[in-house]
Amino acid sequence: MDPTAIASAVSDYGFPIVSSGLLLYLVYFIWKFITDKIEPLIEDIHGTSIALIDKVRMLDNDNIRLQQKLDTVIEMREAEHVKRSFDIISDSDYTKPE
Repeated sequence: MDPTAIASAVSDYGFPIVSSGLLLYLVYFIWKFITDKIEPLIEDIHGTSIALIDKVRMLDNDNIRLQQKLDTVIEMREAEHVKRSFDIISDSDYTKPE
């Protein structure tokens, strides 16, 4: 826009009217930029974040299942160890009477 056109608009309509018009144009420009450029990116990021959250939840569930399996194996080994210890103790304590 030509500076003389702005000066003539200010002299014809007044500074408050011209500055309000320029502010309205600025708001329209920002709104148009956000709706055209930013919103599609936000929607894409939103979809990506939902997919990432789902993958993290699946990994958490897998970790929980793996921990339960490991706990079961550890308990079974401890039970087997205790059983063998009792068998060894009972075999050594028991002597045949002659």
